[in-house]
Amino acid sequence: MSELLLSGPGNEWDSDRDKCRDTKFCNLLSTRTGFTVGACFYEVYGLGSLDRDGVRKPMNWIGDLYKYAKRMNYERLHLVGYSGGAMLASSQLVFHPPPADCPTVKTLALIAAYVADGLDKAHRNAAFFADRVKAKTRLIWGTDDDAARRGAEEWKKRNPAADSQPYTGGHNFYDDGQFDKVSEMSITWIG
Repeated sequence: MSELLLSGPGNEWDSDRDKCRDTKFCNLLSTRTGFTVGACFYEVYGLGSLDRDGVRKPMNWIGDLYKYAKRMNYERLHLVGYSGGAMLASSQLVFHPPPADCPTVKTLALIAAYVADGLDKAHRNAAFFADRVKAKTRLIWGTDDDAARRGAEEWKKRNPAADSQPYTGGHNFYDDGQFDKVSEMSITWIG
């Protein structure tokens, strides 16, 4: 059995113009993959701790998910995140990987992820440590979203096995008419 986690900031859920993108996306992923879908809300702009090398490491919230997955006998996890959720999923996996006795993260799909904004930016620095990520990773970004494109490029420099897929448009794939394409890119990756 697999678990699919979507994560995002609590104050930004369904923030598209129609107020339905995230709910529609979760429902589609669940229907098409058969995975359990859960959403964890977290403040993505929280500071976390700054180490002596100037790297800001986020607080560990994903540890509870690992324990839950172990308790429920999940074989593996799939992490999918959009925008702040992508920043969160990637930084948690980089700085807080699953313990050896917990299910592994098999796939990671990051949509419109700002993951290369600086070492001192908690949740926005995972690309600089992408070589630590063992999960099969896909970065999905809009052609008009320079920050997400830079994040994908930086990630690929450090983790060449990662897959990078553009869609036409900016940060909000739903409002840009790319919902079906981005959904399909995510589903084929984790499925």
